[in-house]
Amino acid sequence: MLLRKTNKGFTLYELTIVLAIIAIVVALLVSFIVFVTNYQDKVKVYNNTMEEIYSFKAISEKWFSHFDTGDYGFEVTDSDGDDVYDKLTANCSGSGKTDFSVYLSEDCIYFEFEYEGSYGTEDASGNYNLVTISTEYITSLSFEKSTSAELYKCTVASSSGDVTFLLERHVEV
Repeated sequence: MLLRKTNKGFTLYELTIVLAIIAIVVALLVSFIVFVTNYQDKVKVYNNTMEEIYSFKAISEKWFSHFDTGDYGFEVTDSDGDDVYDKLTANCSGSGKTDFSVYLSEDCIYFEFEYEGSYGTEDASGNYNLVTISTEYITSLSFEKSTSAELYKCTVASSSGDVTFLLERHVEV
């Protein structure tokens, strides 16, 4: 009688194939998780950026319309000498009123008035801020006055792209 040897296990070759398949599945799963996490971070940054930009737009429009009277003339200026017109100022033509301006400085957008009045918060340079928007994502502001009408184009730049909107005068100066 011949004795047959029975194998009760897997060969080394079979175990290696199974481990390789498991390693491939784990690598794909890990890369998918990293991709989803990065995508979620990008979406979060984009949403936060758009929220900052549209908050700035809403406040700018309200600020602009408040000074859209015959008493004020608007001027765009280059506040730091880099040939980008980054400050919009409402200059009063008399009557004891003060000048108001909007600009970006480091990580805040300031809507300020250069007068010691009864409201606002004083900053280090002695100016009084009506509104300050803390910003992490907006990288620059620029303003451009149209030559054909009382239109002011505001461009807000960020890592997620640029947003441009118009501020229009409704009052003859």
